[in-house]
Amino acid sequence: MNNSLVKSGRVLFLKELTNAKSAAYWLNCIFLTGTTIWINVFAPIESIQPLVSTAPEVAVYMANISSQVYALIQPLWVFLLIWMFLSSEVFITEKTDGRLEMLLTTPLKLKEIWNSKRKALLILILPATILLNALVFLLQKTVWVTQLGISPAIQPATLTLAFLIAPVLAYCVGSLMGLISFLVSNPVVLQSVNFVIVFTLGFAGNYFVSSLVRESGTDLMSWRLVGLYAGIALAVWIATCFLSKKLDKDYVISHIS
Repeated sequence: MNNSLVKSGRVLFLKELTNAKSAAYWLNCIFLTGTTIWINVFAPIESIQPLVSTAPEVAVYMANISSQVYALIQPLWVFLLIWMFLSSEVFITEKTDGRLEMLLTTPLKLKEIWNSKRKALLILILPATILLNALVFLLQKTVWVTQLGISPAIQPATLTLAFLIAPVLAYCVGSLMGLISFLVSNPVVLQSVNFVIVFTLGFAGNYFVSSLVRESGTDLMSWRLVGLYAGIALAVWIATCFLSKKLDKDYVISHIS
């Protein structure tokens, strides 16, 4: 019986991975990658370039601070934007077309269904986020040397946040969003909840980063800030694990519209 459940969970996991074949998935990733690279690599050149000859120290500061600003919010937001797009199929559409109700009649526990879905989303989103981070930092190093004569100093704390802590935090938030999807019966309300969570985090994060830039005289990034992000991720994960224990198939089935 246990082997059968494990196999069923793996089948569901592999089924969700087929979202990688969707043209919309690739277009979404390409659009976000192109937009993020333009905003964080090419757009800053116009504001930094005039300062290279008139205020070189300020130009170097702006170049260095740009990579830190990127790491503080963009990896988290890009991960969640892709998650929000994919979750509309993985979590929300299944409620409207009856697939979730059929899935709930299988021997799989609700928690196992949730785990299969969120792990599949992690596999689909994490490589795109890591690749985007690598492209942004690499292009900042190469393009800015050519265009500005400045090679930004990218700190280990910046890389740790962008490549590890921010994706972990985004995954914790996304997992919580997926869990909430089982507890909200109305798909329209559910989509609105996902939208509000993602864009609130994005705009609040940008405001937070702007405040740091105004208050900071030198670097934004510190290991204390990385620890803060890790602490928030841990708090979200604990809350998610606590809520996951309340998952009940009968409740979800009775609230499917």
